[in-house]
Amino acid sequence: MPDSPGLGEQALNKAAEIGLSSQLDEVENLNVDIKTDPLKLVQGEVDSVTIEGEGLVMQKDLRMEELQMQMNSVAINPLSVAFGKIELTKPTEAKAQVVLTEADINRAFNSEYVRSQLQSQKIHVNG
Repeated sequence: MPDSPGLGEQALNKAAEIGLSSQLDEVENLNVDIKTDPLKLVQGEVDSVTIEGEGLVMQKDLRMEELQMQMNSVAINPLSVAFGKIELTKPTEAKAQVVLTEADINRAFNSEYVRSQLQSQKIHVNG
């Protein structure tokens, strides 16, 4: 496979970036790199997916300074993609690295989302 993405891979990468960006509240920078060939893609298989992002915010206050994710041998249900849902058809191995700043952590702990999640937890204390 060539190192530089072909036109189909470039279009797929851009579509994935737009799809991921639409699920986030804020994005400073996002790059998706999908390696596959057209026959595998039609069958819902890709050789690798790399996602790199900066300044990603979800649930209004859950922010990541940096995100790096690498997945290999990904197989998805191609019919589910048509309905906007990604569904794995077999396990895949992935590595992820997330960098949170002190400000990101403080912002998360003070967010309404995290507060509501913590308040719904039941705490059991012996004695």
